Amino acid sequence: MELALKTSQQQLERQRLVVANVGRRVDELNVRAPVAGVVGTLAVADRAVVPANTALMTLVDLSRLEVELEVPETYADEIGLGMTAEVSIGNERASGKVSALSPEVVNHQVLARVRFEGSQPNGLRQNQRVSARVLIDERPDVLMVARGPFVEQQGGRFAYVMDGDTAVRRPIVLGATSVSAVEIRDGLGVGDRVVIAGSDAFEDAARVRINE
Repeated sequence: MELALKTSQQQLERQRLVVANVGRRVDELNVRAPVAGVVGTLAVADRAVVPANTALMTLVDLSRLEVELEVPETYADEIGLGMTAEVSIGNERASGKVSALSPEVVNHQVLARVRFEGSQPNGLRQNQRVSARVLIDERPDVLMVARGPFVEQQGGRFAYVMDGDTAVRRPIVLGATSVSAVEIRDGLGVGDRVVIAGSDAFEDAARVRINE
């Protein structure tokens, strides 16, 4: 009787191990993602039999999105890692840092990646088109005017300043320039009215009368 009881106990323990193994295999059928995200694309059809280690889907982690910028190669040498960038998403703006810069030039463009500082904007989607600008140089408390034809004329050494109804040609010294504005280091003062349009038709005259 003792031998029969011991045999039955061993059979019971073996069945418990079999049940535990089957439960483990059933639990392995559940697909668990390493991160929380949204399913982007499915690589297999529903209820299809797939071999082991086959890719099933693409998971998008929306909490760690980065912005990819196409920078003209003429500005690529001026951009460095860690520079501040401003990303515009609709009416919302967010700040970030340049985290990567491609060493390859494709179609006269260099790819740069911007990583958001702090929390990223709400509602951001993968492959969404946004606009951004990189702060290459920051110069506070400088005299700045809107960019005009005088920047390209004679190397930007002269500008026309209004004196009443007369535009007077005055020598200037330019500093940093951007697409929309230029820094004036010498030759102008606060409050001067500068001709920023149409001065290319003055033919380098010393004084031009302006009729409004």
